[in-house]
Amino acid sequence: MKTALFTGFERFGAYANNPTEILANILDQTVLADHYIYSMILPVDIFPATCGKNYGEIIFNKALEINADCILSFGVSSEVKGFRLERVATNWVENKKYCSEKQNNTLLNINMPPKKSIVALNGNIGISFMNVLIQGAGISFEDKISEDAGTYCCNALMFLLAQALKDNSRISQFFFHVPCTHSSVFGISDFDKTKLLVNESDLVLGVETILKSYK
Repeated sequence: MKTALFTGFERFGAYANNPTEILANILDQTVLADHYIYSMILPVDIFPATCGKNYGEIIFNKALEINADCILSFGVSSEVKGFRLERVATNWVENKKYCSEKQNNTLLNINMPPKKSIVALNGNIGISFMNVLIQGAGISFEDKISEDAGTYCCNALMFLLAQALKDNSRISQFFFHVPCTHSSVFGISDFDKTKLLVNESDLVLGVETILKSYK
């Protein structure tokens, strides 16, 4: 049996909850698609003060501790049309709505050029196979890998984790954006009702499908 480390984020902004946090709690220490899953829930603070470490160091250390074969990181985006696999991360933080003034418009790695892009997808997922499985289960999936993870906490996690993993080819790294859930937008009166909403059970099924597609 393989071991997977799942990461999600805490609630932020006006959202009632963060679906990835709920998903992390559901999946922690369970078996799914022949993977034993451990979960971590991270703050949306891009440079968390915990132990003076960044996202990459925190996740990488946990992955080593549990001898993880893969790291599945998830973030929520109201703009996606379904599960969206991200490929590229950028050396930049910029989100006026959610970042603190101190963290907005800053570098993730001061030794690299601003806005330099890196490939932060180092595992092997059968995209065509996953697409067939997810659509067969009635779950939405973007069948093109995204080249833009934004410049907020999801991008920061991807970038910093890729940096932490650069000398470790054994552990595979994946990042997915997922839609909001019905419960996460509860109480947001101006939420665009044309955007895709899913249920928490759909997210669990999606994770199972992803793990089945991972080689």
